[in-house]
Amino acid sequence: MRILIIGGTGAIGGHAALHLKSLGHDVVLSSRNPPAKGTGLESLEWLAGNYLEGTFGQADLEGFEGIVFAAGNDVRHLPAGSEAGPEADAHYIKANGEEIPKFAALAKAAGVQCFINIGSFYPQVLPEKIETDAYVRSRDMADKGVRALSDDSFRAMSLNASFVVGHPDGMASDMFAAYINYARGLYP
Repeated sequence: MRILIIGGTGAIGGHAALHLKSLGHDVVLSSRNPPAKGTGLESLEWLAGNYLEGTFGQADLEGFEGIVFAAGNDVRHLPAGSEAGPEADAHYIKANGEEIPKFAALAKAAGVQCFINIGSFYPQVLPEKIETDAYVRSRDMADKGVRALSDDSFRAMSLNASFVVGHPDGMASDMFAAYINYARGLYP
């Protein structure tokens, strides 16, 4: 199967890429920056792209049978100066709630058969926060928006893991630094 991994140079996407490659799939990575040397990802085909900037067209996605979308935004991706408040809230809603389902719809139009959104477990374990927390609401919107596209020709789903542990060898772990800083009270 030919699989495109959006966010393929990150911890989750990179791990998925290496695993799928080990199973014999033809894996292509996509991200804003090329894969880091020494991670094993540099040997995979790479397609530059940023779903938030609309750099993907339908033709870019044609020929892929599956897409793993591992590029959702969290506190590590907020624009400078918007760590909390209305700017952060607007970023989450646009980046996750609007753009991820929009990208999934583009994949469906391109003939992709399977779309897996790597989401977040927060809407399932903290449903009371959907209305009051923009991040949780954005992840709920992404999950529901992607799944709403599913039909007989396009299997669309979300994997909403409770916690992610690990990353490809040789890769810096920004995610764990963020977890530690959150635990230290450095993020809202």
